[in-house]
Amino acid sequence: MKKILLFLILCMVLSVFSACGENAVIENDDNNVNTTIDLDGYDFVYASPFVEEFFVDEGVSDAGDKINARYREIEQAFNCTISSNKFSHQSTGASVLQNAAAGIKTGDLLDYNAFVLYELYKVGLLLDYESIGTINLNDTKWSPEFFRKPAVFDGLTYGTFQYEWLIVPQYNGIMLANLDLLKDFGQTNPHDLIEQKQWTWDNFAKILEASHEKVEGRNIVSIVGNAHMIAISALYSNGVSKINTQGDKAVFGYSSVDALQTFDWLKAYVQPYFNSDANRFPLGTATFCFAETWHGTLIGDDRAQNTIENMAFVPFPDGPKGNSGAINAYVSSNNRFNALLDNGNDLSTDDLGRVLNALFAPLEKGNTWKEYAHQNLMHTTPDYNEFVRMIENINYDYAIQLTTPENDLIEKTVGEIFSIKSKSAVESIEKIADRINLAIDAAFN
Repeated sequence: MKKILLFLILCMVLSVFSACGENAVIENDDNNVNTTIDLDGYDFVYASPFVEEFFVDEGVSDAGDKINARYREIEQAFNCTISSNKFSHQSTGASVLQNAAAGIKTGDLLDYNAFVLYELYKVGLLLDYESIGTINLNDTKWSPEFFRKPAVFDGLTYGTFQYEWLIVPQYNGIMLANLDLLKDFGQTNPHDLIEQKQWTWDNFAKILEASHEKVEGRNIVSIVGNAHMIAISALYSNGVSKINTQGDKAVFGYSSVDALQTFDWLKAYVQPYFNSDANRFPLGTATFCFAETWHGTLIGDDRAQNTIENMAFVPFPDGPKGNSGAINAYVSSNNRFNALLDNGNDLSTDDLGRVLNALFAPLEKGNTWKEYAHQNLMHTTPDYNEFVRMIENINYDYAIQLTTPENDLIEKTVGEIFSIKSKSAVESIEKIADRINLAIDAAFN
């Protein structure tokens, strides 16, 4: 009967997925990790379309070697094996459902985006972290509470991030600045303006106006990146969220007067200097880039980390109706998290928690992604501090609660309002407001 039920569930939701030795590190009494437990050769499977990030050939990278050493430590301490299961990126959710219907184990741990995790949650294939008695979600290894919000469904946590490994967390809405170009144009370092509490819309507009040039042999644009991310972050900087409260009711925040003021300012003072080609920034032909954080953290011959000698990480400037230093970055349903699969696993929940506590402890004492980023990626302490401040207080865009069609419509609309000069903010928002408010009512009111 259970297999038949799972098969029927698969048929109903398949289309959703087609569309979219004893070691001191392992010993940790605070997390109830017991290095003497015997898992009797259990094969702990880490499933992901991106297993090459966690199962790296020896000698390729220092971080990969440390992860491999962690696997060996756990295997020796717990009498188990740790293996991987790689999926196609496009068919991960469908594969998990097919395996469940056939009674095949997919894995113990699944790394994937929150949208797919939500679909698996709805059909009962995930365990919540609160049900694992040997896991304390207040421990920093599971990532800050704000950061993992996309993986919280109906009040329980179904996904976490390996926050104390060497993998830098990613989010939407970081501004990268080419400080050498700013100096060439005679402009102030944004961090100096932040310190003076002068990193404002007005000052940013003046910098954009002065930070482009088109002469023979030199074609510099002021700002490149993702149109809807710029618009959403500008809204946050002016005190506007996608969902605001009106009395005790949740409403569409982008219909407010402050939101419309934000759109008007963007169209007048940012859009004239905007180019959507984010690849211009690592080429040194753009002064600012506003996009996902990986544009500034990934290493490679064609990445800004390798090509821009003096690069700053800064927030969006403060709007007139926002708080000074407002958090303008956000996480979404596209962020990846580690979920616990309830699919053919024979470990007790307590033992599962013990393995996970050992697995995601720092790979090296005093050396997490923070130390790595501070030493290797962020050029100054203010860069590092801004990056961490955003992560630990980050916004969530409620994409899952609003459903994908509505969220896609919002992103498309705000992106077009910003990037298309003739697009009216008032008319565009009015056109979608009733539909979005119905979705908000269904989810929150």
